[in-house]
Amino acid sequence: MGALKILVGLALAGMILIPPGVSAQKPSPFSFDGAIGLASGHGGEFDDRRLLMLRLAASARYWMTPEWGAYAELGIEGEGQYYGSYLVCTISSRGGCLQSFPRVSGPSLTLGAVSSSREGNRGLEARTGLGIAAYTVEHTRLGAGAASADLAAFFAPHVAVAGQARLLVIPRYRHDKLTVLGVTVGLRIR
Repeated sequence: MGALKILVGLALAGMILIPPGVSAQKPSPFSFDGAIGLASGHGGEFDDRRLLMLRLAASARYWMTPEWGAYAELGIEGEGQYYGSYLVCTISSRGGCLQSFPRVSGPSLTLGAVSSSREGNRGLEARTGLGIAAYTVEHTRLGAGAASADLAAFFAPHVAVAGQARLLVIPRYRHDKLTVLGVTVGLRIR
């Protein structure tokens, strides 16, 4: 966790302290996202793999040109069942009933590229990035990798509807690799 804090601090400090070029057309370097969506869990011997995904994030951008730049995002997310478990016992190969896919939650840091096209107060912003995360699964802290791609459509000067696809990979949990693939929709404010 200490390494994650250092990486976050260095990434955000570098992006904030490096002065961008002066331009009235450049979008704000900071944004905040809130999103909800659906995900599916893969790997391991689990049942009930349909998950609800909640995500809050803050990001900073450094614009190299008015259209292209880099971004760093610090987020917190959680994935878990959005309904109770079935009262049906699916038999496990190890004996007994299969457990539900575990709840996954924790902070993540994503670094990537951003592109923006604006026409007046409206415009599109696309981002793609890779990152690391420190998720909690059943009271155990695990390192993970994350990849994301999103598209935001600004319908007002500072407010957008954003859609995101996110892949989370937990390399080792109970001797299995777990992956969560999710799609969210939410608001981005900058």
